[in-house]
Amino acid sequence: MSLSDFTLIGKDDLYEHVYLLYSGSKLNNDLGYYPSKADKFVIPIGELDIEIEQSKSGVYAMHETGTTGFYLWKVSPLFAEWMLYHKHPLSDMFNGCGVVVELGSGVAGILASTLSTRCEVFLATDQRHLLKLLAKNIGSNRQPKSNIKIVEFDWENIELGVSNLEATLEKRQVDFVLAFDTIYNSFLLDHFIAATKTLCNSETIVVVGIQLRDEDVLLEFLQKMLDNSFQCYHVDQEWLSPGLKNGYGIYCFKLCS
Repeated sequence: MSLSDFTLIGKDDLYEHVYLLYSGSKLNNDLGYYPSKADKFVIPIGELDIEIEQSKSGVYAMHETGTTGFYLWKVSPLFAEWMLYHKHPLSDMFNGCGVVVELGSGVAGILASTLSTRCEVFLATDQRHLLKLLAKNIGSNRQPKSNIKIVEFDWENIELGVSNLEATLEKRQVDFVLAFDTIYNSFLLDHFIAATKTLCNSETIVVVGIQLRDEDVLLEFLQKMLDNSFQCYHVDQEWLSPGLKNGYGIYCFKLCS
């Protein structure tokens, strides 16, 4: 199995693809995060119960540097469940891989806590003010966690982020880049794509999961990825779990060789 099992999308296909995706999907009306009134709660992912601590005080204190990372967004648990308990081309390629970097892990650390068992090294990255709680959540859910590294990587300061990653990776190449619910406004797109591209070689697979909200933002994102020499593959509904089939999109990207 390979990325060719999914649908390759070219520049001429974008408008039709986005139109069909939105018109054929039952969209979620909520914002996409878990509306828990408690700072601590448990999320079931298949056979796993993942303990999450969020910080409402952090949301109010950090409004100038970004608050989305303080919440748990719904697409990450759905993706983790799909990767762990369903057979499809992406799980086959991922299982047993070397280095995985997640961009925008947030404080929850869902993917690090669950998918790190399937790879050699998992790097969870985000802005500095999120890392302490991220480390705490990963520590609560993944023991031992010796193959998980937590690294500061702010997309608006790529040089520092890349330096941090290089010091951690020690010249190892990145096999997978994961990013979930990071595509939600136009301002961040160029920063995100530039950060992503610095991590990739011709074999790196970038997996992006989104909740379907503003179709113009998705269209702009896909256009920019293609303009930056990425091939774009859409994971068709036939491969997705029931939870991902309505209101979400999973894309895989690879630099053109």
